Amino acid sequence: MDESLGLLLDAGQALGNVTDLGTRLAAVASRAAQWIRGFCLVHLLEGGGARLAAVDHEDPLKAELLRQPCMQRSPALDSTKSPLAHVMRSGVAQVLPETSDAMLAATMSDDEALAVLRAVEITAGMLVPIVWQGRALGALTLAVSCKERRIVGTDLKVAEELARRIALAVVEDRATRDEHEAARVARAAMDRTKRLHSITRRLSFALTAAQVAEVVVEHARSEMGAHAGSMCLLDEERGALVIERASGYASSIVEPFKVIPLETRLPLTDAVRSRQPIFLATVEEYLTRYPHLDRVQRDQKSLAFAALPLIVQDRVLGVMGLSLVGTRRLDEAEQRFLESAAEHCAQALERARLYDLERRAREENDRLYRASQAAVRAREDLLAIVSHDLRNPLVAIKLAATQIGREAGEDARIKNKTALILRSADRMDRMIRDLLDASRIETGGLALSVGREDVRAVVREAIDHFKPLAAPKGIQIDEALPDEALFARIDRERVLQVLWNLVGNAIKFTPEGGLVTLRLAREGPCARIDVADSGPGIRSEHLPHVFDRYFHAATSKTSGTGLGLFIADGLVRAHGGTIRVESEPGVGARFWFTLPLGDAA
Repeated sequence: MDESLGLLLDAGQALGNVTDLGTRLAAVASRAAQWIRGFCLVHLLEGGGARLAAVDHEDPLKAELLRQPCMQRSPALDSTKSPLAHVMRSGVAQVLPETSDAMLAATMSDDEALAVLRAVEITAGMLVPIVWQGRALGALTLAVSCKERRIVGTDLKVAEELARRIALAVVEDRATRDEHEAARVARAAMDRTKRLHSITRRLSFALTAAQVAEVVVEHARSEMGAHAGSMCLLDEERGALVIERASGYASSIVEPFKVIPLETRLPLTDAVRSRQPIFLATVEEYLTRYPHLDRVQRDQKSLAFAALPLIVQDRVLGVMGLSLVGTRRLDEAEQRFLESAAEHCAQALERARLYDLERRAREENDRLYRASQAAVRAREDLLAIVSHDLRNPLVAIKLAATQIGREAGEDARIKNKTALILRSADRMDRMIRDLLDASRIETGGLALSVGREDVRAVVREAIDHFKPLAAPKGIQIDEALPDEALFARIDRERVLQVLWNLVGNAIKFTPEGGLVTLRLAREGPCARIDVADSGPGIRSEHLPHVFDRYFHAATSKTSGTGLGLFIADGLVRAHGGTIRVESEPGVGARFWFTLPLGDAA
């Protein structure tokens, strides 16, 4: 009993040390081997097999036999005849008062291990499961190699207690290792996050593809654990990858691959064609897949390599190549990190592309704007020159025609000719004024001479002017004016110009015997003036364009500059009002416009 108690005390002390689990289990196995007068084996279940975690024999020579490599192999856990396999599966201890060669053969999986067991001369033994909370962790084997030692009733209790203490140590060790691994994973994740943030921060300032490549190749590659790197852009027209930047490689390696046809067998082109990243952990793996690149790979002395396609919205923009430091097979987290870095790189490339398009569009817009402004100035200059040069002869023509008319006396033929000349000159003068007005409206150079006027009086003047002109066609002008005055700050001549245009058009398009209506009324804070006719009307598809410059309906049989309504619209808007039109073909057209009343216009 004292020997058993000493074993448990020593085992408890050994398992409580802060050394690694293997060292503690070795100390327990050594003390247990002395107690059992034979040897002790500790098997732990790991990775689908049983690993020999600790072994010792009271005889140092036999202990060396038990430490041979053949004993490290996992025993046959699926054997139905192996006592060790049975104990691990069932979780029930087994006492072997005596052993047989057949039992040993069933326990070991090969002849070498069987020979070792025969050499250490087992006479009896115990197999005890190492269990924690119903979960099998392994098995403790205690074998007697001394004929004087027998397995007694208390030995199993001692072995089970020893197995329990081993189980506790194993669970605590695994929990500690899991904790350390979780901390390592967390630190690695935090480190990757910091590195990714560093990459994205630099990329956020890149405005061109060249700047993106510089960030990736010159700065970010170290963050990605690469000693050399490159970035290629896809030239779809040429069907090739073009190196934008490469660093860390000898020029003899870079030069032959400045332009790479997509059909070339390389990690970079394969990544682009497959749209999948390629990770190569070793030189051997690289050359197995790309044997024709033996010289290139040997020359650059790279060990691991990664090729990551740069994809945005299902469009491949290029590829990033990284020669990684050391021989290593990247775990899933590291691969995701590199893929995230490539994704940010691709997004930066897309931003650079869009920025370049925007810059080009802005420059083109600026160029077109300058050209249009120059054209407008040239047109204004031309109009000013032409109007001046035309008006001088017109004045002379009108004066001459007037003089000839006076001197003609009662000669009707000459008077008719001179009247025709004067009408034509007046029409040309109006056309010149219209051209100048249209130009001023378009360029914002229209000036008004406003004063406080009675809108009713202005409309009355227009009616009185047009009634005699409408009489020859038998057109009746109907009027509806309010009794009270409607005052507004307006340019009287310009408002009359609008009415001249609207009423003149109404008379022109109204057939003989038709009706033209003028109405004036207050509408909220504005005066509303309506001009309606009983002419052919305006087709619906033409209505949105009647106020456009130079607009003529395709079916119109009348001549003109096409500027009248454009000018009317500009004049009304210059007063702060609005002008509208509605029409029903075959019934007539109605134009109306508003002018703000009071002194605010």
